[in-house]
Amino acid sequence: MIKYIRTLFFILVFAPLPLQAFYWSPHIGIDWKYWGAEPKNKQWEYYKDTWPDISNALSFYAGSRVNGFFGFDLGYEQSTTKEKPHLFDGTQTFLTSIPAPAGDSSKVEVRLKAWYANFNFYWEMVRNLELIGMVGLSNLKPDTHIFYVNAGQATEISQKTPSKASARLGLGMQYNPWWFLGLKAMVIFDQISRLNYEGHDVNNNFFSIKPYKNATSFHLGFVFSYSPPRR
Repeated sequence: MIKYIRTLFFILVFAPLPLQAFYWSPHIGIDWKYWGAEPKNKQWEYYKDTWPDISNALSFYAGSRVNGFFGFDLGYEQSTTKEKPHLFDGTQTFLTSIPAPAGDSSKVEVRLKAWYANFNFYWEMVRNLELIGMVGLSNLKPDTHIFYVNAGQATEISQKTPSKASARLGLGMQYNPWWFLGLKAMVIFDQISRLNYEGHDVNNNFFSIKPYKNATSFHLGFVFSYSPPRR
């Protein structure tokens, strides 16, 4: 995946250089992000009952235009910590396919973090209003704590979740009321479903689960440019 994105980047950026002068227009940006990461709920996987939705996040990035049409961003994003408690009724499962005893409970805390690189195409539809196409790659890592409560005794379950590479595709718009300030909105598809948790529950039963669906996220933020993004 990285090889293909790198190849596409060089084709998109350097192919039009004879037609469009090469120049740098650095920028920094900040977005509020609605991550839209929701847990699955199918078959015996009652993740919707026991895992929290991930919603609010902030995204910070720096990048540059390399001409009037192409550019890149390097950034970091992090969600707020969300938690979800749940009381089992004796028919629901948690980390394995074995139903948890009635009266037991769980609490799951999750925060998502990601470093990312985006390659962008900008098309000016009308003066100061651009359509943006984006392809990118992120290194996604959750910060998760899983607790199981039996007879009032809470036990944190040991688990591991390796970082996962996640492809990103996005579409958005940017409006520049002044050359140095842009208002930017994006819709981005994230491969959250690649996150895989492994460990052993309180009864030493092994589990390997992917509790989240892929996410469609919404971004709204500001871009501050150090030179005119278009010439």
